[in-house]
Amino acid sequence: MVQWYKPDIILSNTIFSDFDGKTIFTTAKKLVPTTPFIFVSYPATKENMNFFFTNGLTDFVFKDNLSRLTTKIKKVLNNTEMINDKRGFNDSSDSSVEELKKNEYLYRALVENTEAIFSVVDENLNPIYRSPLLQKITGWTDEEIHGNYIFEIIHPEDRDLAYDFLEKLKNNPGQIIEISFRLKFKNGNYYWFEGTGNNQLLDPKLKGIIFKFTDISKRKQMEMELISNEARYRAIFENSMDAILLCQSDGPILTANRAACKMFKMTVDEIISLNKEELIYKKDEKAKSLVRERINTGSAAGEVTFIRKDGIKFDAYTSTTKYVDSIDRERICLFIHDISDRLKSKVKLDNTTHLLKETIKRLNKTLDASTDVICTIDSEGKFVDVNAASLKIWGYTPDELKGTKFLDLVFNEDLEKTYTEDSRVKNGYELEFFENRYIHKNGKIVPNIWSATWDPEDDLIFCIAKDITDKKTLEYGLQLEKKRYQDLFEQAPFAMGILKGPNHIFELANPPYMQLLSNIGKNDVIGKSVKEILPELESQGIFKLLDNVYQTGESFSASEMLFQFDPHGNGAIVDMYIDVVYQAHHDDKGNIDGVFFFTNDVTPQVASRKKVEESENKFKNLIQNLPVGIQSCDAAGRILLFNKAAVAIWGREPEIGIDRYCGAFKLYSIDNQLIPLESSPMVSLLKDGIPQTGTVIVEEPNGNRKTIIADLVPFFDTNKNVTGAVNVMTDITGKIAIEKALKQSEKKFRQIFETAQEGIWLWDKNTNISLVNNKMRDLLEYEAEDISNKTIYHFLAEEDKETTVNKLSRIIEGHAVSIEAKFISKTGREVWTHISANPLFDDDNELKGTLAMFTDISESKRVALELERFNNELSIQIDLTQNRQAELINVNKELSDFKFAIDESCIVAITDQKGLITHANDNFCKISKFTNEELMGQDHRLCSSGYHSKEYMKDMWKTIAKGNIWKGELKNKAKDGTEYWVASTIIPFLDKKGKPYQYVATRFDITERKKAEINLELQYKELVKTNTELDRFVYSVSHDLRSPLTSILGLINFIESETSEPDTIKHVVMIRESVNRLDNFIKNILNYSRNNRMSLKVEQTDLQKTITDVINSFVGNPQTTNINFIIDIEEQQSFYTDQIRLNIIIENLLSNAIKYHREQGTNNYIKISCFSNSESLELSISDNGIGIDHMHHNKIFEMFYRLSSKTIGSGIGLYIVKDTVQMLDGRISINSELNVGSTFNIMLKNLKP
Repeated sequence: MVQWYKPDIILSNTIFSDFDGKTIFTTAKKLVPTTPFIFVSYPATKENMNFFFTNGLTDFVFKDNLSRLTTKIKKVLNNTEMINDKRGFNDSSDSSVEELKKNEYLYRALVENTEAIFSVVDENLNPIYRSPLLQKITGWTDEEIHGNYIFEIIHPEDRDLAYDFLEKLKNNPGQIIEISFRLKFKNGNYYWFEGTGNNQLLDPKLKGIIFKFTDISKRKQMEMELISNEARYRAIFENSMDAILLCQSDGPILTANRAACKMFKMTVDEIISLNKEELIYKKDEKAKSLVRERINTGSAAGEVTFIRKDGIKFDAYTSTTKYVDSIDRERICLFIHDISDRLKSKVKLDNTTHLLKETIKRLNKTLDASTDVICTIDSEGKFVDVNAASLKIWGYTPDELKGTKFLDLVFNEDLEKTYTEDSRVKNGYELEFFENRYIHKNGKIVPNIWSATWDPEDDLIFCIAKDITDKKTLEYGLQLEKKRYQDLFEQAPFAMGILKGPNHIFELANPPYMQLLSNIGKNDVIGKSVKEILPELESQGIFKLLDNVYQTGESFSASEMLFQFDPHGNGAIVDMYIDVVYQAHHDDKGNIDGVFFFTNDVTPQVASRKKVEESENKFKNLIQNLPVGIQSCDAAGRILLFNKAAVAIWGREPEIGIDRYCGAFKLYSIDNQLIPLESSPMVSLLKDGIPQTGTVIVEEPNGNRKTIIADLVPFFDTNKNVTGAVNVMTDITGKIAIEKALKQSEKKFRQIFETAQEGIWLWDKNTNISLVNNKMRDLLEYEAEDISNKTIYHFLAEEDKETTVNKLSRIIEGHAVSIEAKFISKTGREVWTHISANPLFDDDNELKGTLAMFTDISESKRVALELERFNNELSIQIDLTQNRQAELINVNKELSDFKFAIDESCIVAITDQKGLITHANDNFCKISKFTNEELMGQDHRLCSSGYHSKEYMKDMWKTIAKGNIWKGELKNKAKDGTEYWVASTIIPFLDKKGKPYQYVATRFDITERKKAEINLELQYKELVKTNTELDRFVYSVSHDLRSPLTSILGLINFIESETSEPDTIKHVVMIRESVNRLDNFIKNILNYSRNNRMSLKVEQTDLQKTITDVINSFVGNPQTTNINFIIDIEEQQSFYTDQIRLNIIIENLLSNAIKYHREQGTNNYIKISCFSNSESLELSISDNGIGIDHMHHNKIFEMFYRLSSKTIGSGIGLYIVKDTVQMLDGRISINSELNVGSTFNIMLKNLKP
C-alpha cells in the first residue's frame, strides 16, 4: 500500500501492539527509501535513537512538544520540493491540484490523528476550524461552545487565567503563548489541559488564532501522587524510630535520619564522612555474611553488632536493600533497629520462665475463681487447659472443651477474622481486645473480648476471654437513645426553622414547616432566601420585621397574623392566618447570625371565630329591632349594649362603657320617689345575683316621664360568679293610662279590656276565673267557655304551680303581686308572662277578687336565655383561646430550648443528592477549622482522614442511597491536619418518588470519649495485671501461711499426748486457740477473695444435706459438746443457688453461734430453720448465747468490726456473710439481745434457671 500510495512524508509512533517502531522504520526504508520519515512519540532508548538516525531518520518529535511538529513538517516538505525541483520535477497543473489535495489530506490526517486538539477561531472566538477530536474527547459540539460560551466550561478558578491568556495573544501577534487550565467535559467532570495559542489575525490568508491543547490530566494526577509520595516517604525517613542510612554501593554514606544520629551519637556530617563498614564491629562475622547475601540477592536482613561514636558496641537488627535512583545509579538503603535492650530483657525473661511455669501450676485453683475464661491452646488450635468460667460463659465444662478446636465454637461470620488473628498470635503478635462471637452450648450467641500471647517454648497460646454481653446490650441501648433524641426535632408538632444572614437564607426547616410551604406550592427552599421563595411578603412588611430582629435582636411575635401568599405567582392570593414568633439566632460568640422562627397555621380557628362573630352580629341586629327595650352591662355595671327601643324609653343614648346601671336621665319609684343611681335595681342584682322584676318611672331629659316594667336577669360564668346582666324594659305608660280611664267609665273599661294588648284576668276570692280578655284567650289559645269557672292554676305549667301559688297567696293579705309565671297553651306551647295582680275589695273592704294583668314575655325570655347561652359559649371560647395561647407559649419555649440544645451540642451539615455540602453550622466550621465558604460545594472527602476502609464508606453510601438512616462513628481530619472523632447520624430526605434529594448529617464530637476508651483499655490491662498479682498473693497466703499453722497444730497434738503437766497443757491450749484464730482469719481472707472473683455457679441445692454437712464439720470441736443442734427444713420447691457461697454463709453464722454460746449453760441450742418455694429461701439461725447489744447492730456487718478487743475473732466473718448474701440477690438482718441470744434472718432469691 505504501508503494501504491507513494506518500510525501511518513509520521509514525515507536510503539505498537503487534510490532515496534524499528520494524516499521526498516520496512518503510525498503519500500520508499526517499520518503522523509518522522517519529512522533515519547523518547526511545539511546541504542534505538542511534539506529534510527544512522539509517536515515529524518527527525524525531516528542509527544510533549507537538507544537514543533508543524514547523518540522513544513521544513521537510520544502526540502523535498527543492530536491524534486533539482531533479527536474515539473508536474502539470492537474498534477499540482492533485498534489495540493494530497497535502491537504496529509495535514488533516496529521492534525486529526494526533493526541492534540487543534482549533482555529476568529477574533470573536467563533470557530474557523476545529479538529473532530475536540467533540470526541470532550463531548461538546461546535454549536454548544460557540463564541464566548467557551468560558462557561472553563473551571471558575481558571477563567481569569484564560482572560489573561487571550489578552496576551491579542497584544503579541505571531508569538506562541502557553497556558494550563481545567476544562469541563459534557459529562460534568473537569480535566487538565495544557497548550499554546498563536495570534495569526494579521495573516491575510488565515486571519485567525491557532490553538493546540493536550489532555494532561493523567500527568497532573501523577505529579500530585509524586508530591504526596515524596512527602510521605520524607516523613517516614525523618520520623522513623529506626536508623535509616542511604549509601553508595561501594560504601560511602550519603545521608542519615535523626534516629541514626541519636543511635550512633553523631551528627549527620559525622556519619556521611564515614563508610558504612566503619560503623560495624570488625569482628562480627554475621555482618560479612549479610553483605554477601545482599550482593547475591539484592537484599538481606539479620542481627549485626555496631559501634557508637564513644566506642560502645550494641546489637541491632539490620535490613539492607539495593535500589536504583532516578538516574540509574545503584544505591543501598540500611534500616537499623537497636535490639540491645530487647536481648537483655530476653535474658531476664529466660530466667523467669521456669518460675512463671511453676506459678501457673499453683494458680490453677485461682484461675477457676475468675469470672473470665482463662485457657491455653496448642499449635493445632485445640484447648489444652480451661478454667471453670467456660461453663458459665459458653455452657461447656473444661473437660468438654479440652482437645476441642477453639474454632469449632466460633460463630460462622467471625471465623475468617479469628483465623487471621490466630495466625498473627502464632507469629509473635500480642493480641489485645480482639472481639468475636462464640456459639453457646444452648445455641445462643455470646460476644467475647480476647487477649492472647504465644509461648514458643511451650508451643501454647495463653488466652483470656471475657463475656461482653452486657457491654453490647448497653451500646445498643445508647444507639436507641440517640435515635430518640434525633427524632424529637423531626417530629416536633409545630413548624420551625432557621434563617441565616442578613438576606434571610433558609438554613434549616423541620417537616411541619416544609409541609406548610408545600401547601402553598413552595418546595426546595433550603439554601434560598425568603425573598426568593416568598417575594409577595415584601409588600406586607414581613422583610422589615425580619431585618429588625436580625439587626436589633428584639424578638417579634404575633397571633393570627394575616399572610397573603401567591402560590402560583399569577396574582391569585391565598389568605392564611398564622401565629408567628421571630427570635434572634446567635453564633457561638454571641453574635446574631440569623433568625429562628416558629409558625403555626391558625387559619381554621380564625375562620371559625369569624363565623361566631357573624352570628353575634345577627343576634345584635335582632336585639336592636326588638319592640321592648334591651340593656346589658358587665359585672361593674358598665353599659355594654342597648337597642333602639331602650333609647326610645330613656330619651337619650348612654355612653358605652362609661354610663352605669341604667341609661335613664332620672329614675323614680312607682310612688314618684327619686331613686339614686347607686340604689337602682341593677346594683342589687349584680350584687346578689337574684333576678328582679319591677315597675319604675323613667324621666327623659325633656321632662317627659314613662312607666316601665324592668325584668333584670343576671349572667353567670362557669364558677357561678355574676359576670353581667340584661334588663328587658317594657313601657307600660300607656297601660297605666288605660287603667285610669277604666275607673272613669265601665264602657271605656270594657273596650280597653277587650282590646288590650296584654292579657287581663279577673277571678273571685276562690281563684275561679270570672272574666278574661281576648289577649289572654289568644295567649292560651282557649275559648272563653273553656276558661270560665276554672282556676288560674289549671293553666300553669306543672313545675311552676307551687311557686306561683305561694306568691299569689299574698293577694289574700291585700298585697299586690308582680311575678313571672309559665303557662301551657291549649296546643302545648309554653307561654311566659309577667303577672301584675292586684286585690279587689268591696265597700266593706272585703276581698272580692283579683285583677291580674298578663304581659307576654316569652320572646324576652327566649332572648334572655339565648343571651345567656351565647355568653356561656363565648366564655367557654375565651377560656379555650386563653388555654391555647398558654399552650403555644409553652411549646414555643420548649422549641426554643430544643433549638438551643441542638445548636450547642450538634455538628450539623446538609448535602445535596451528590454529597456536596449546602449547609454547615458553626459547630461544623469550628471542629473542622474550615470556613463556611470553604465547605460550601465540597463533599465530605475534604475532611476525610483516610482511616476508614473503602468498604466501610461504601456501606454508608449504600445505606443512605436507599433512603435509610445511617449511624456510625467517623474519624475526620481538620484543616490544620488534626484528627477528631464524631458519632454521626445521616438522614436522607426523600422526594415524592422515595428518592433522596438531600442528606442531613448530625454529629457529636466523641474525640475525648475515644481517648477515654483507649485509656480505659490501658487501665483494664493494668487491672488484669493487678488482679493476677492479687490472686497470687491470696494463694500464697492460703498456702504458705497455713502450711506452718498445720505443722504447729501437729506439734501441739504431739505435746498434748506426751505431757501431763498442767501449766504446759494450759499454754498449749492458749497456743491452739491463737493458731485456730489465725487459721480462721486466713480462711476468711481466702473466702473474701474467692467471693469477689468467682462467678456464680448456680445448681440445685440439697438443703438438708448442706446444713447437715456443715454441722458435721464442727463435730470434734470441744466447744460443741454442750450445744444441741435443731434442724427444721421445709422444701416446697427445689432451691437453686451457688453451693459454695451458701456453705460460706452457713459456716460463718454457725461458727459465730458456737464461739459465743454460754460455756456454763446446760440448755444451749442452735436452731437452723429453712423454708423454700419457687421464689426464695427463708433461712434463720438462732441461738441462746451471749447475744449482742443493740448499739452494735448497725455496725457488725462492717469489715474488721469487733465488739471489743477481748472478743474472739477477726471481725471479717459477718462482712463476708453480708457480701455473699448480696451477691446471691438476698438480704440479711439481725435480732439480738444481750444475755438472751441472737437470730440471723436471711432471704435468698431462688435462682432456678
